[in-house]
Amino acid sequence: MIYRYVTFGSYGQWVGAFIVASASFVSGTFLGWPASALPQIRDGSAGFILTDDEQSWMVTLGSIGSFFSPIPCGYLMDRIGRKYTLLLFDGLMLVSWIMLTYSTTVVPIYIARILCGLWGGVEYTTVLLYICEISEPRLRGTLGTIGELMLFSGAFFESVLAHLPYKIIAACSAIPAIWLFVGLLLIPESPYFYLMRGNREAATESVKWFRGSCKAEDMDKMETAVKEQLANTGSFAEIFTSSVNFKALLIVQCLKIVLGSSSIILLLAYTSVILPDSWVSARNGFTVLCAVWIVSGVFACTIMDKINRRTFLFVSSFGTLISLAFTSMWYYLRYKTSIDTSTTTWVPLVTLIIAGSFETAGIFNVPNVVKGEIFAINIKSKASAISCMTAFLFEGITTFFYYPITRNIGLYFNFVKIMITSALCIVIVKFALIETRGKSLEEIQLVLNNDCGDDDLVWTTNVLETRPIKSTG
Repeated sequence: MIYRYVTFGSYGQWVGAFIVASASFVSGTFLGWPASALPQIRDGSAGFILTDDEQSWMVTLGSIGSFFSPIPCGYLMDRIGRKYTLLLFDGLMLVSWIMLTYSTTVVPIYIARILCGLWGGVEYTTVLLYICEISEPRLRGTLGTIGELMLFSGAFFESVLAHLPYKIIAACSAIPAIWLFVGLLLIPESPYFYLMRGNREAATESVKWFRGSCKAEDMDKMETAVKEQLANTGSFAEIFTSSVNFKALLIVQCLKIVLGSSSIILLLAYTSVILPDSWVSARNGFTVLCAVWIVSGVFACTIMDKINRRTFLFVSSFGTLISLAFTSMWYYLRYKTSIDTSTTTWVPLVTLIIAGSFETAGIFNVPNVVKGEIFAINIKSKASAISCMTAFLFEGITTFFYYPITRNIGLYFNFVKIMITSALCIVIVKFALIETRGKSLEEIQLVLNNDCGDDDLVWTTNVLETRPIKSTG
């Protein structure tokens, strides 16, 4: 393969993370496409018009497609590898963009959005897992945030395309998917996957490519840990019957509910509909928000491994809660009272910029980093699939019910709902989330086992080993 002839020393893990995170850029294009395309769909300049309900389905079918792909993706990751799973499903994105470019009726548009969603589920399940497996503990948090940074960059890319004709938007959106396919051919598979297949030599070469070197003792530790964690069959039942695995799942599930209910998910689809024209138009407001999310993502990337995950997520949740309180208040005054808000149309843009900055830094980053860190290797792909399905379920709820909530209760309540989940996140941080910063994947499993009161695990030569408990009676 090409990667055998081109190496980057200790920077290989940065190169690998950047290329794999480009999958998140591709997801950003399909998530941001509705906000770019809806103005032209609503005014007919796209060549067709969709009703409000059809627009809701068009947006939500992406989440529905994403809901169904993580479990088959989990099986594929453990059989053909993380890298080739991404390559396989990347083709679906190319097909979907071709369909969106030439479709003018609702059914093929729906089909294309489902295909986009299938890709989204695969990307969401695979990327963070791969990055965590190729990264050293000291860089894992930083590299893990690149995916979200790329996601917002993809959305920004779409916001810039919004000023082009409808068909050109869809055609140009396929370019990142083509780049990803080429990029994946330039890097090796995850060393953990090679060890799962019993190929120590390939795993060693993979670690050398990503980290510049691989000591024999480090590979021994990694191999022993993988073997011990694979000793128990990684079935779905194992996730629920083991107290350690179940606790890890509950933590990630709660964090994914918060992420799937975030204001960014709502704004990726409906910014051009939600924002009033103020200093900038609603369409340009989407570009401004995407730019802010990118800057905030860069900030998160630089400090993720310098601040405890729990502290980071608490500040993010609290800041989001306060900012959205002002957003909700403004929309309530605008649509539910007779108060004149015509001179304050800039308020929602400003408050959503602040809320988005807090959300991007923590709520959108920490859950994905923790997902890649906290699951044992023998159930990681399956548990990741379940957590991703939860995220997509709540993303679908957030986007599908935007119009019904706005019609029957008021636009402001969409943000009140997000405030509730932000408050839930604070509770999770306080009472459930374990600290993972600076710990190896094996050490994290030890912390989980200790928290769950399991006595059949010991620390021997820095490797987690499972031993049966001997009766003292």
